[in-house]
Amino acid sequence: TACRTDNARNIPDLAAFLQAVLAYTGAGRVDMVAHSLGVTLTRATLKAHPALAGRVGAFGAIAGANHGTPLCLGLARLHVGCDELVPDSAFLLELNGPAGGVEAPPRVRTLVVASADGSDPFYPGRWSGSPHLKGAGMLLLPRMGHDALRVSEAAVAGYLGFLQGG
Repeated sequence: TACRTDNARNIPDLAAFLQAVLAYTGAGRVDMVAHSLGVTLTRATLKAHPALAGRVGAFGAIAGANHGTPLCLGLARLHVGCDELVPDSAFLLELNGPAGGVEAPPRVRTLVVASADGSDPFYPGRWSGSPHLKGAGMLLLPRMGHDALRVSEAAVAGYLGFLQGG
């Protein structure tokens, strides 16, 4: 069965969710952690809603396809979201700005969590830098696959420490 979701279609949902969390908690700011497709969705939402971006203090961006994934090269017709995540797609070029000048969300402390050695199968070989964002801090972990980057003890300690101000 084909994937039926994509970043653009989910931006209004994430924006509404963030507004609801802020209203419910009464907090002035929130921190966010996203993994994989959630990274580009979060970045696109913050770009589309600058007022909401102003209420995000920190963002942990784990293994996101910020510059595309070669896994989508042959799947763009079958998986709706893959057309956005093909390297150099119109969606990613718009999201990253001219010459990649606006990659990390402005005024949001951002930490990228990624594989240090190409262990993430979503970003093999020359694609290992895809999760990286200009203007963001980096936590590079060796021998970490795509899912381990969000749940391993080292990864959680790294992004939790970052969110707590470290």
